[in-house]
Amino acid sequence: MLIRLLVVSFCSLKVELDDVYRTRLLQCKGKRSVRCTEKEASNKSLNTGDCFIVDLGLQLFLWNGKEANKYAKAKGAEIIKKVHDERGAKGTITVVDGDDANNATFGEALGGQIEVTGNGGSSNEKAAVALADIIKLHHISDATESVTMDEVAHNEKGQFTRVMLDIKVCGCS
Repeated sequence: MLIRLLVVSFCSLKVELDDVYRTRLLQCKGKRSVRCTEKEASNKSLNTGDCFIVDLGLQLFLWNGKEANKYAKAKGAEIIKKVHDERGAKGTITVVDGDDANNATFGEALGGQIEVTGNGGSSNEKAAVALADIIKLHHISDATESVTMDEVAHNEKGQFTRVMLDIKVCGCS
């Protein structure tokens, strides 16, 4: 009987927790293959050639640089919608275009208003090569008595191809 009362008392407790999110800045960069990567949440990270998402928890901002391409803008809109939906569609989404970066909350989140210049620092091709250095493909084998792991090299364009996958090893046909 005592245990039953404790369970009822415990289950009737109502705890309300506030959603706590850290401020972050996501950069959407690329031509046809757009990548979104987290950057330092500072106004110095902004440039006119890319799109940026400022995540303040329940306030989301999509800043489209005036020289950003349609693919980066579409990816930014897709990502911001996913984040918004993951949070139960709570909060607001504000789209800020190019020169119209005079939103006070947006500016404060990144350390104050500035004149955004530069078209993206490095080109999209350079960014793709830098990303290729991060992405690795490994061949893992237990053909010998121990498990070995060897890194597979990129092709001359810094890419991986389907041919690089050794289908015979995994038993696929």
